[in-house]
Amino acid sequence: MIKLGCATWSFSKPHYQPPYDEAIQTIHRMGFSGMEMIVFEAKDMDDYYTPDKVRELRTSYESLGLELSEFAVYTPVIESLCSFKADERERAFSLFKRAADIGHALNSKAMNMVAHWPYGTDCPTGYPSNYFLPFLNITRRASPKLYMDIPACDYDELWEIYIEMLARCLAYVETAGMELYIEGHANVIIGNSDAMLRLFDRIPSERLGVNFDTAWHLIQREYPQMALRKLGKRVRHLHLRDGDGMANYKLPCGMGIIDWTDVFRTLLDIGFSGYASFEIGAYDDMERYIALSKQHIEEAMREAAIVK
Repeated sequence: MIKLGCATWSFSKPHYQPPYDEAIQTIHRMGFSGMEMIVFEAKDMDDYYTPDKVRELRTSYESLGLELSEFAVYTPVIESLCSFKADERERAFSLFKRAADIGHALNSKAMNMVAHWPYGTDCPTGYPSNYFLPFLNITRRASPKLYMDIPACDYDELWEIYIEMLARCLAYVETAGMELYIEGHANVIIGNSDAMLRLFDRIPSERLGVNFDTAWHLIQREYPQMALRKLGKRVRHLHLRDGDGMANYKLPCGMGIIDWTDVFRTLLDIGFSGYASFEIGAYDDMERYIALSKQHIEEAMREAAIVK
């Protein structure tokens, strides 16, 4: 059975920062079954996710009948997980373990991370995945040419380092009975469905899966339904958002070019039974746009014969 959820950080300002208490109440009021939380900055693990706060958050959402479908750690927090320097990798791994311990205490089924870009990459946005047009989402003066300063390293060696570290992250969460979901964005080591399949060839564990972000696959020029079929049972969780297929990957569902009815027919065909969770760009009235998205998706699910 496919359930609908929503990311708490959809309601955070100015970005993904805590607190998430009000977001939990909003998500419940809007009729969702599940929710997600995130470690946005390393300091959140000291300042926000204290043992007392973790117990409070879990009591809050569970008393409302909500499930925590996944607990995310924002990629910049553990950016050096693919560093060529062992000490930098170990620091990132220690931070990941702390985040996983918090996720386990919150009773999350899985940890989520966006795949990493090569460590040391520099580009105008500060978040390399967002950089696919010279004048898109820039934080400093732009060049008319698309340009990123990327490490001139051995990318075969980089792949081996990254596989090793992902395997260690997976082994750590497995001991807690959790799963690990990798999410593909642009300009990362494991961005599209082909790279994900290559990952699963190397790490075949059934506890390693994909958090499939519909608009991020679209912006990489993948047809979401085809990518879903390629990944099949490895798709364990979805992020729902729409895109225009050109530059905007943060649209409310129904306001872009994704055929949502066919997406859900595809999910039925591949046997998906996890959470489809809304993660939409920051708009002035998030509750309104998530409500419109939810309405559109529920209609698509009815048309796909998922719900009556």
